[in-house]
Amino acid sequence: MSDLLKTHNISIIEMTNEHSILGIYKKVFDYLAAGFAIIYGVEMDGNNVKRKMAKLNETVLNKSISNGSLIIVDRPLIYAGRYHNPVDWSKNSLAKSILEAKHVSLNIRGIIIFVNPQIELETGNYKEEPLDFENFVGKRFNIPIEVVYCYDLKVVLSLKPSILLKILKIHHLSTIDTNSIHHTMPNKVMMEVATIFEQGLVDIFGKDASELIFKTLSILYGIDKHQIPLKLDIVEQKLENAIGRFNASRVFSAINLRLINECLH
Repeated sequence: MSDLLKTHNISIIEMTNEHSILGIYKKVFDYLAAGFAIIYGVEMDGNNVKRKMAKLNETVLNKSISNGSLIIVDRPLIYAGRYHNPVDWSKNSLAKSILEAKHVSLNIRGIIIFVNPQIELETGNYKEEPLDFENFVGKRFNIPIEVVYCYDLKVVLSLKPSILLKILKIHHLSTIDTNSIHHTMPNKVMMEVATIFEQGLVDIFGKDASELIFKTLSILYGIDKHQIPLKLDIVEQKLENAIGRFNASRVFSAINLRLINECLH
């Protein structure tokens, strides 16, 4: 039976921001230097990834690819066959990559898999426990597995706050940015959801208009601020009814940005 690695990370970055991407590449090189094998499947074009990584350390890149300790794949391939039940490992690109990485050396400390879970958000499979997945795969291949989930900031900001909170809870709110690792307290964030929701409204509409919106929610739907953490998905729906989907999406984006900042600092 395989043990999980001691850390579990997510990263919320701007995929179009070169500085953010380089921060992830530096993490890849750090893990390689620490004795891990890496499977990198965050971006659509693996060949373009190699060109960009070469700017950081072409020697280590070429050596790692050559000896098999670094496997770079196109993002869609990392998920091929993953959601079939049961998983057909013979057709699963991730499984093939794991086997390749495992055969590099019997002395590797484990395998780190960098993925972009945008497809999970699109299909709703974000509800799957990442740690359960890592444990499942780790047992299947008898090697420690850790998955680093690299979320695109633009995609995250487009979510409803209730979905983002589920994602953060799934990942135990252990988040890396491009420079360092931060650990936040889930209970602390959950207790502040009502305040963060209110601040998001103020960010978009100002204080007076926000108070009016809350009064409207209270009069029409019997919703008050204290109910937000317990009925967030319902509050979101009623807010869309009250101010329209476009305006509500602007508020949700502002709330999500505050939630992310709360988790990173």
